[in-house]
Amino acid sequence: MFSRLSRQLSVEDLPWVERQREIGTTAFKVLAPDVGSGQYAVAVRYPAGAVIGRHRHLMPVYAYTLQGTWRYEEHDWIAPPGSFVSKLARPSTPWSSMKVTR
Repeated sequence: MFSRLSRQLSVEDLPWVERQREIGTTAFKVLAPDVGSGQYAVAVRYPAGAVIGRHRHLMPVYAYTLQGTWRYEEHDWIAPPGSFVSKLARPSTPWSSMKVTR
């Protein structure tokens, strides 16, 4: 993944792209796009209490929680700050919904 990229960047210098949604203001930063493979790395922000409706990922998801907590509603774990979550994408992977708990 991202094998063609060899660079150092300051994440602080990248702009947040904000969207007004029913759940409140969400934001993301594109950290590393790979147009050829369709994979990318992003930083995301969701408001506390946000519920991200049913969705499916076509690529694996790797998430590192910086602050707050969140969970996939179909799992019994909660991802606190400092946790790393990986979720493989497979044709049989069920649809997911996500809740930001704080």
